[in-house]
Amino acid sequence: MNALKIARGLFVLVGIIIPLLIGLLHLYAHFTDLVTPEIQEHLSRKIPVMSETQAMWDTWSVVSIMMGVSFMTIAGLNFANLYAHGRRNYPPVAALLSMLFYLSGVLYVGYNFNAVKQFYGGIFGIVVTSICLMLVLRK
Repeated sequence: MNALKIARGLFVLVGIIIPLLIGLLHLYAHFTDLVTPEIQEHLSRKIPVMSETQAMWDTWSVVSIMMGVSFMTIAGLNFANLYAHGRRNYPPVAALLSMLFYLSGVLYVGYNFNAVKQFYGGIFGIVVTSICLMLVLRK
């Protein structure tokens, strides 16, 4: 298998398939497991957000839903970026650097907020994206 196919395959995996699955899982979990009356009641306390008081449930729901939509948007943008570059071209360096920046945030969140899955997912993503970037830069 040549470097072009490997780089494109890794980019499809870490830049399209995984973000799409994570986005769908976020939305699925939000609209099935996390909308129970118990959770809504638990998060009914009011908190100040940007000088406005609102229920924790509303703030949390915005973040939860937008997280799923954002992951799916990342997948769509990476797909469009790869498609625009053509089948005979490597993934774009700017997209790979953006993914590394994003994955750094995933690693930070995983480490600082005791989110083990995000921590190891961030490490996996950084390793795979770095391999892809090295293949692109060596072309």
